[in-house]
Amino acid sequence: MKFDAYCGNVRGHTAEQVAEVIAFGCKARIERGKGRRRYSDVFEVRDGNLGLGWVGTDAALGAAYFEMKGVATPLAAATIRRHWPAPAHTVSRLDSCEDYDEEGAFGRLVDIVDAHADPRVQADMIAPRNGNRGRTFYWGTRKSQAMVRVYEAGLMKDRLHFGRPYWSRAEAELHPNKALLKIAAASLSPVEAWGLAGWTARVAEKLCEVEVPRFVIPSDPPRFDTTTLYLARSFRRHWETMLEDLGDWECIGREIAQVWRLDDEAKEAAK
Repeated sequence: MKFDAYCGNVRGHTAEQVAEVIAFGCKARIERGKGRRRYSDVFEVRDGNLGLGWVGTDAALGAAYFEMKGVATPLAAATIRRHWPAPAHTVSRLDSCEDYDEEGAFGRLVDIVDAHADPRVQADMIAPRNGNRGRTFYWGTRKSQAMVRVYEAGLMKDRLHFGRPYWSRAEAELHPNKALLKIAAASLSPVEAWGLAGWTARVAEKLCEVEVPRFVIPSDPPRFDTTTLYLARSFRRHWETMLEDLGDWECIGREIAQVWRLDDEAKEAAK
């Protein structure tokens, strides 16, 4: 198996620095791009006219966000992991895939996923209406932690020139949804990544004929000192309001640090 998408954050470095390292590892180049959604200072990673991915500044998190997809993703992921091993980088999305190239592969893959998918997972299909451009079956949605798709890769318009009509791909798109999972995902192999959900682990075991353990982060019962408990309980409504206004706890931390800094400056000026 291999990574086909690898997205996440690197802290302590600019978007340009991260883009340059990734481009070097992929033997590619960078060029300045346009802002995307909440990301600024964007740099495209390109190989000739082919876009391999991009890196931009996430001001809210104070981090460089990277998004690599396609053929260069395995090299990009290896480069990122070598330069910023977890927890120096975290991962918010992993696509792990396996290719098959024999007659009947598509139907066999669909049957495997159908047989092992969680019955609560919704399944759907996309079939192009104009010409034979390859079908795609989906299990799950992007709003969930795990989604699997099986598609006829060799029939898609941009791949017809390969002359591989039976080429089919099984791919898991995984979205670690907790901070510790995002750190842990930065060290998982493509096969291990399927273990982020129980049903995807079962599918991968059938596809690869190897054991794929369900990945669970061990956790000890939390312990808090009395002062922390007092602050959390006494000012809970205020913390909840700040969280609603600012979006996440990292922003709250920066807000408090700013208050401290201004307060210290005012005290110093009053001396």
